[in-house]
Amino acid sequence: VEKVTITPQGAAMGFVLQSPERDRVFETVARLKARLRVAVAGREAERLIFGPDMITTGAASDIRQATQIARAMVTTYGMSELGFMVIDPQDPMLFDMHNPPSRVIAKIIDEAVDDVRMELKERREGLDRLTEALLETETISGARAREIVEGNTKEALSAA
Repeated sequence: VEKVTITPQGAAMGFVLQSPERDRVFETVARLKARLRVAVAGREAERLIFGPDMITTGAASDIRQATQIARAMVTTYGMSELGFMVIDPQDPMLFDMHNPPSRVIAKIIDEAVDDVRMELKERREGLDRLTEALLETETISGARAREIVEGNTKEALSAA
């Protein structure tokens, strides 16, 4: 994470800027699952803080990204319980939720949501500290955001 901001940027009302550690030709299952968790985290934070009836449309691009990642894992990369095969990603059956590939795509995303939901609950104090810091300064470096969430700052330690 390079930067976290609540300053509107185009259609986004805020964002987390990530940069790759290095150029990658191949992705691992672990990295794709990590990208899925990042994609679903904003919506799940909204759900945790505001409740399920107050989630917003702000996660639309994150939902699209999560779906694309999970769909590629199933249809292109053979990284699912369906095994070592390619499934035509343009197949209209993928839009039928009774079709096994569609269920597997949904399951992969649901697992990321469950992981994130649990982690956000466990790190709620850090999330609240980050929220307060963003309300004060609007933009925070990735390193500073990590310090705040982990509680490794003088301000966070004195508040504890």
